[in-house]
Amino acid sequence: MPSSPLREARRRESPLRNAQGDDIIRQAARGSADLLIVPVNDWLAVKDLHFQMHAFRAIETGVPLVRAAASGLSSAFDPWGRVLGVTDFFAPGDRTLTVQVPMGRVRTLYALTGDLFAWLCVAGLVVAIGVTTLAPLYVGHAITGRAIYEGTLDFAAALKVASGEA
Repeated sequence: MPSSPLREARRRESPLRNAQGDDIIRQAARGSADLLIVPVNDWLAVKDLHFQMHAFRAIETGVPLVRAAASGLSSAFDPWGRVLGVTDFFAPGDRTLTVQVPMGRVRTLYALTGDLFAWLCVAGLVVAIGVTTLAPLYVGHAITGRAIYEGTLDFAAALKVASGEA
């Protein structure tokens, strides 16, 4: 990916602190953003966790991401989540981050579909639970119904078959 000046690139600044709004970040990625700029204000206990979260956010969207931290870790990631540079607000010394960020994006399935796969997994789980819960009831009802239809209704025998005792 060639580097280009920021003024020529399509960029998006996240209005949400720490880029925690999945839909807004995904919308920016779908809108052909070449760079995501995320303002952060982390405290010492969560700075590493949020740093890792933003690496995954760059991978999900396929867009380079820059974390501009008031406190915490300022960093830059390429579209594959590789760290291009990092500086720690809480560490002694210089807190200036200077990196070359490649402009451009990589198309990802997640940027297009979002959480569709996760919701399909939840729906499949609900169907599987429903089938395993209702199947024994249906089998018992079908046996009893067949006995009524054939005119050989024997409740005791039908219940034994439905419960698996016969």
